[in-house]
Amino acid sequence: MGKFALYIRFCTCVLPAAGHPAACPLPGNVATVLAYLGWLHEEHNVHHGSLQPNLTSINQAHQDAGFDKPAAGKLVALARKGFGELEVEIPGAPDRRVGLPAQAAPDILNLGLTTTDPGVVRAATAVVMAYSFFARGDTGANAADCRLVLDGDGIHFSEDAKNLPRIAPATLSAPWPADMSLHGQCPHKLLQRFFRTREDAWRAAGSVAPVALWQLPGDAAPPVPSSVGAWLEELLVILDITPPPGVKYMGHSLRGGAASAALSMGVSLPAICRWGIWRALDSVMLYLDALVASSQAAHIFFAHLLRRSAATV
Repeated sequence: MGKFALYIRFCTCVLPAAGHPAACPLPGNVATVLAYLGWLHEEHNVHHGSLQPNLTSINQAHQDAGFDKPAAGKLVALARKGFGELEVEIPGAPDRRVGLPAQAAPDILNLGLTTTDPGVVRAATAVVMAYSFFARGDTGANAADCRLVLDGDGIHFSEDAKNLPRIAPATLSAPWPADMSLHGQCPHKLLQRFFRTREDAWRAAGSVAPVALWQLPGDAAPPVPSSVGAWLEELLVILDITPPPGVKYMGHSLRGGAASAALSMGVSLPAICRWGIWRALDSVMLYLDALVASSQAAHIFFAHLLRRSAATV
């Protein structure tokens, strides 16, 4: 809604302020969308890689109202391509977001298992869980305590994603590692530690833990979608992990980095799609880096997604 409101402001306020006639936001047309893209580029409000939600909000509003989608088609696609090419030419253009390297995930896991700081335990657990389930920032940070369960069978995560009406069931389950030697250092143990830390913290505060899974005493408000990215940045500073020149690690780096790590060890594309709740292969391909090399770190998190042969079973 906020992104559609920005489009409405462009049509009704920005255009008249620049000496042009106001445009009708709904129904709009392709020309207005092209002008809107030009304004977003000039204002540096949105980066090329984050354009899709802005266009989707326009199309969805039109579809809901029974109109044709104006933010689609060949002209809009060409304008988006030009948007990206121009952004690269801007001096001081933003670094490119890439997937988190597979080795960083075990480092964050180990930090969460060894630190005595409840805030760091919370941050490490939230990041590791998002990585383990290819979770989006909104579903990871907004998780209610009933959506992430640990029992004798493993971790069960009921993800709340925008495309779930088309995909069922929604609950994903990660079993305990088949290799017993890994039980002491796995995502399950970190989640177990976080649950104890969370319970102790709220008991010490004299309050009952709230529904918001990642909220701790002293937080001004429950976490928001950007919290996972902020926690990841804090953990990388603690671990002294610096991205190479020209790239950066953000909250969404967990989703792409995890999917690429799973691909590197031989997890099938259909399994990656199902685990990340992507609707189609062309959607998941935007997140995958085929150059990521296989590593033991990836096996810690995604060995259970490998298909075993019939003979092994």
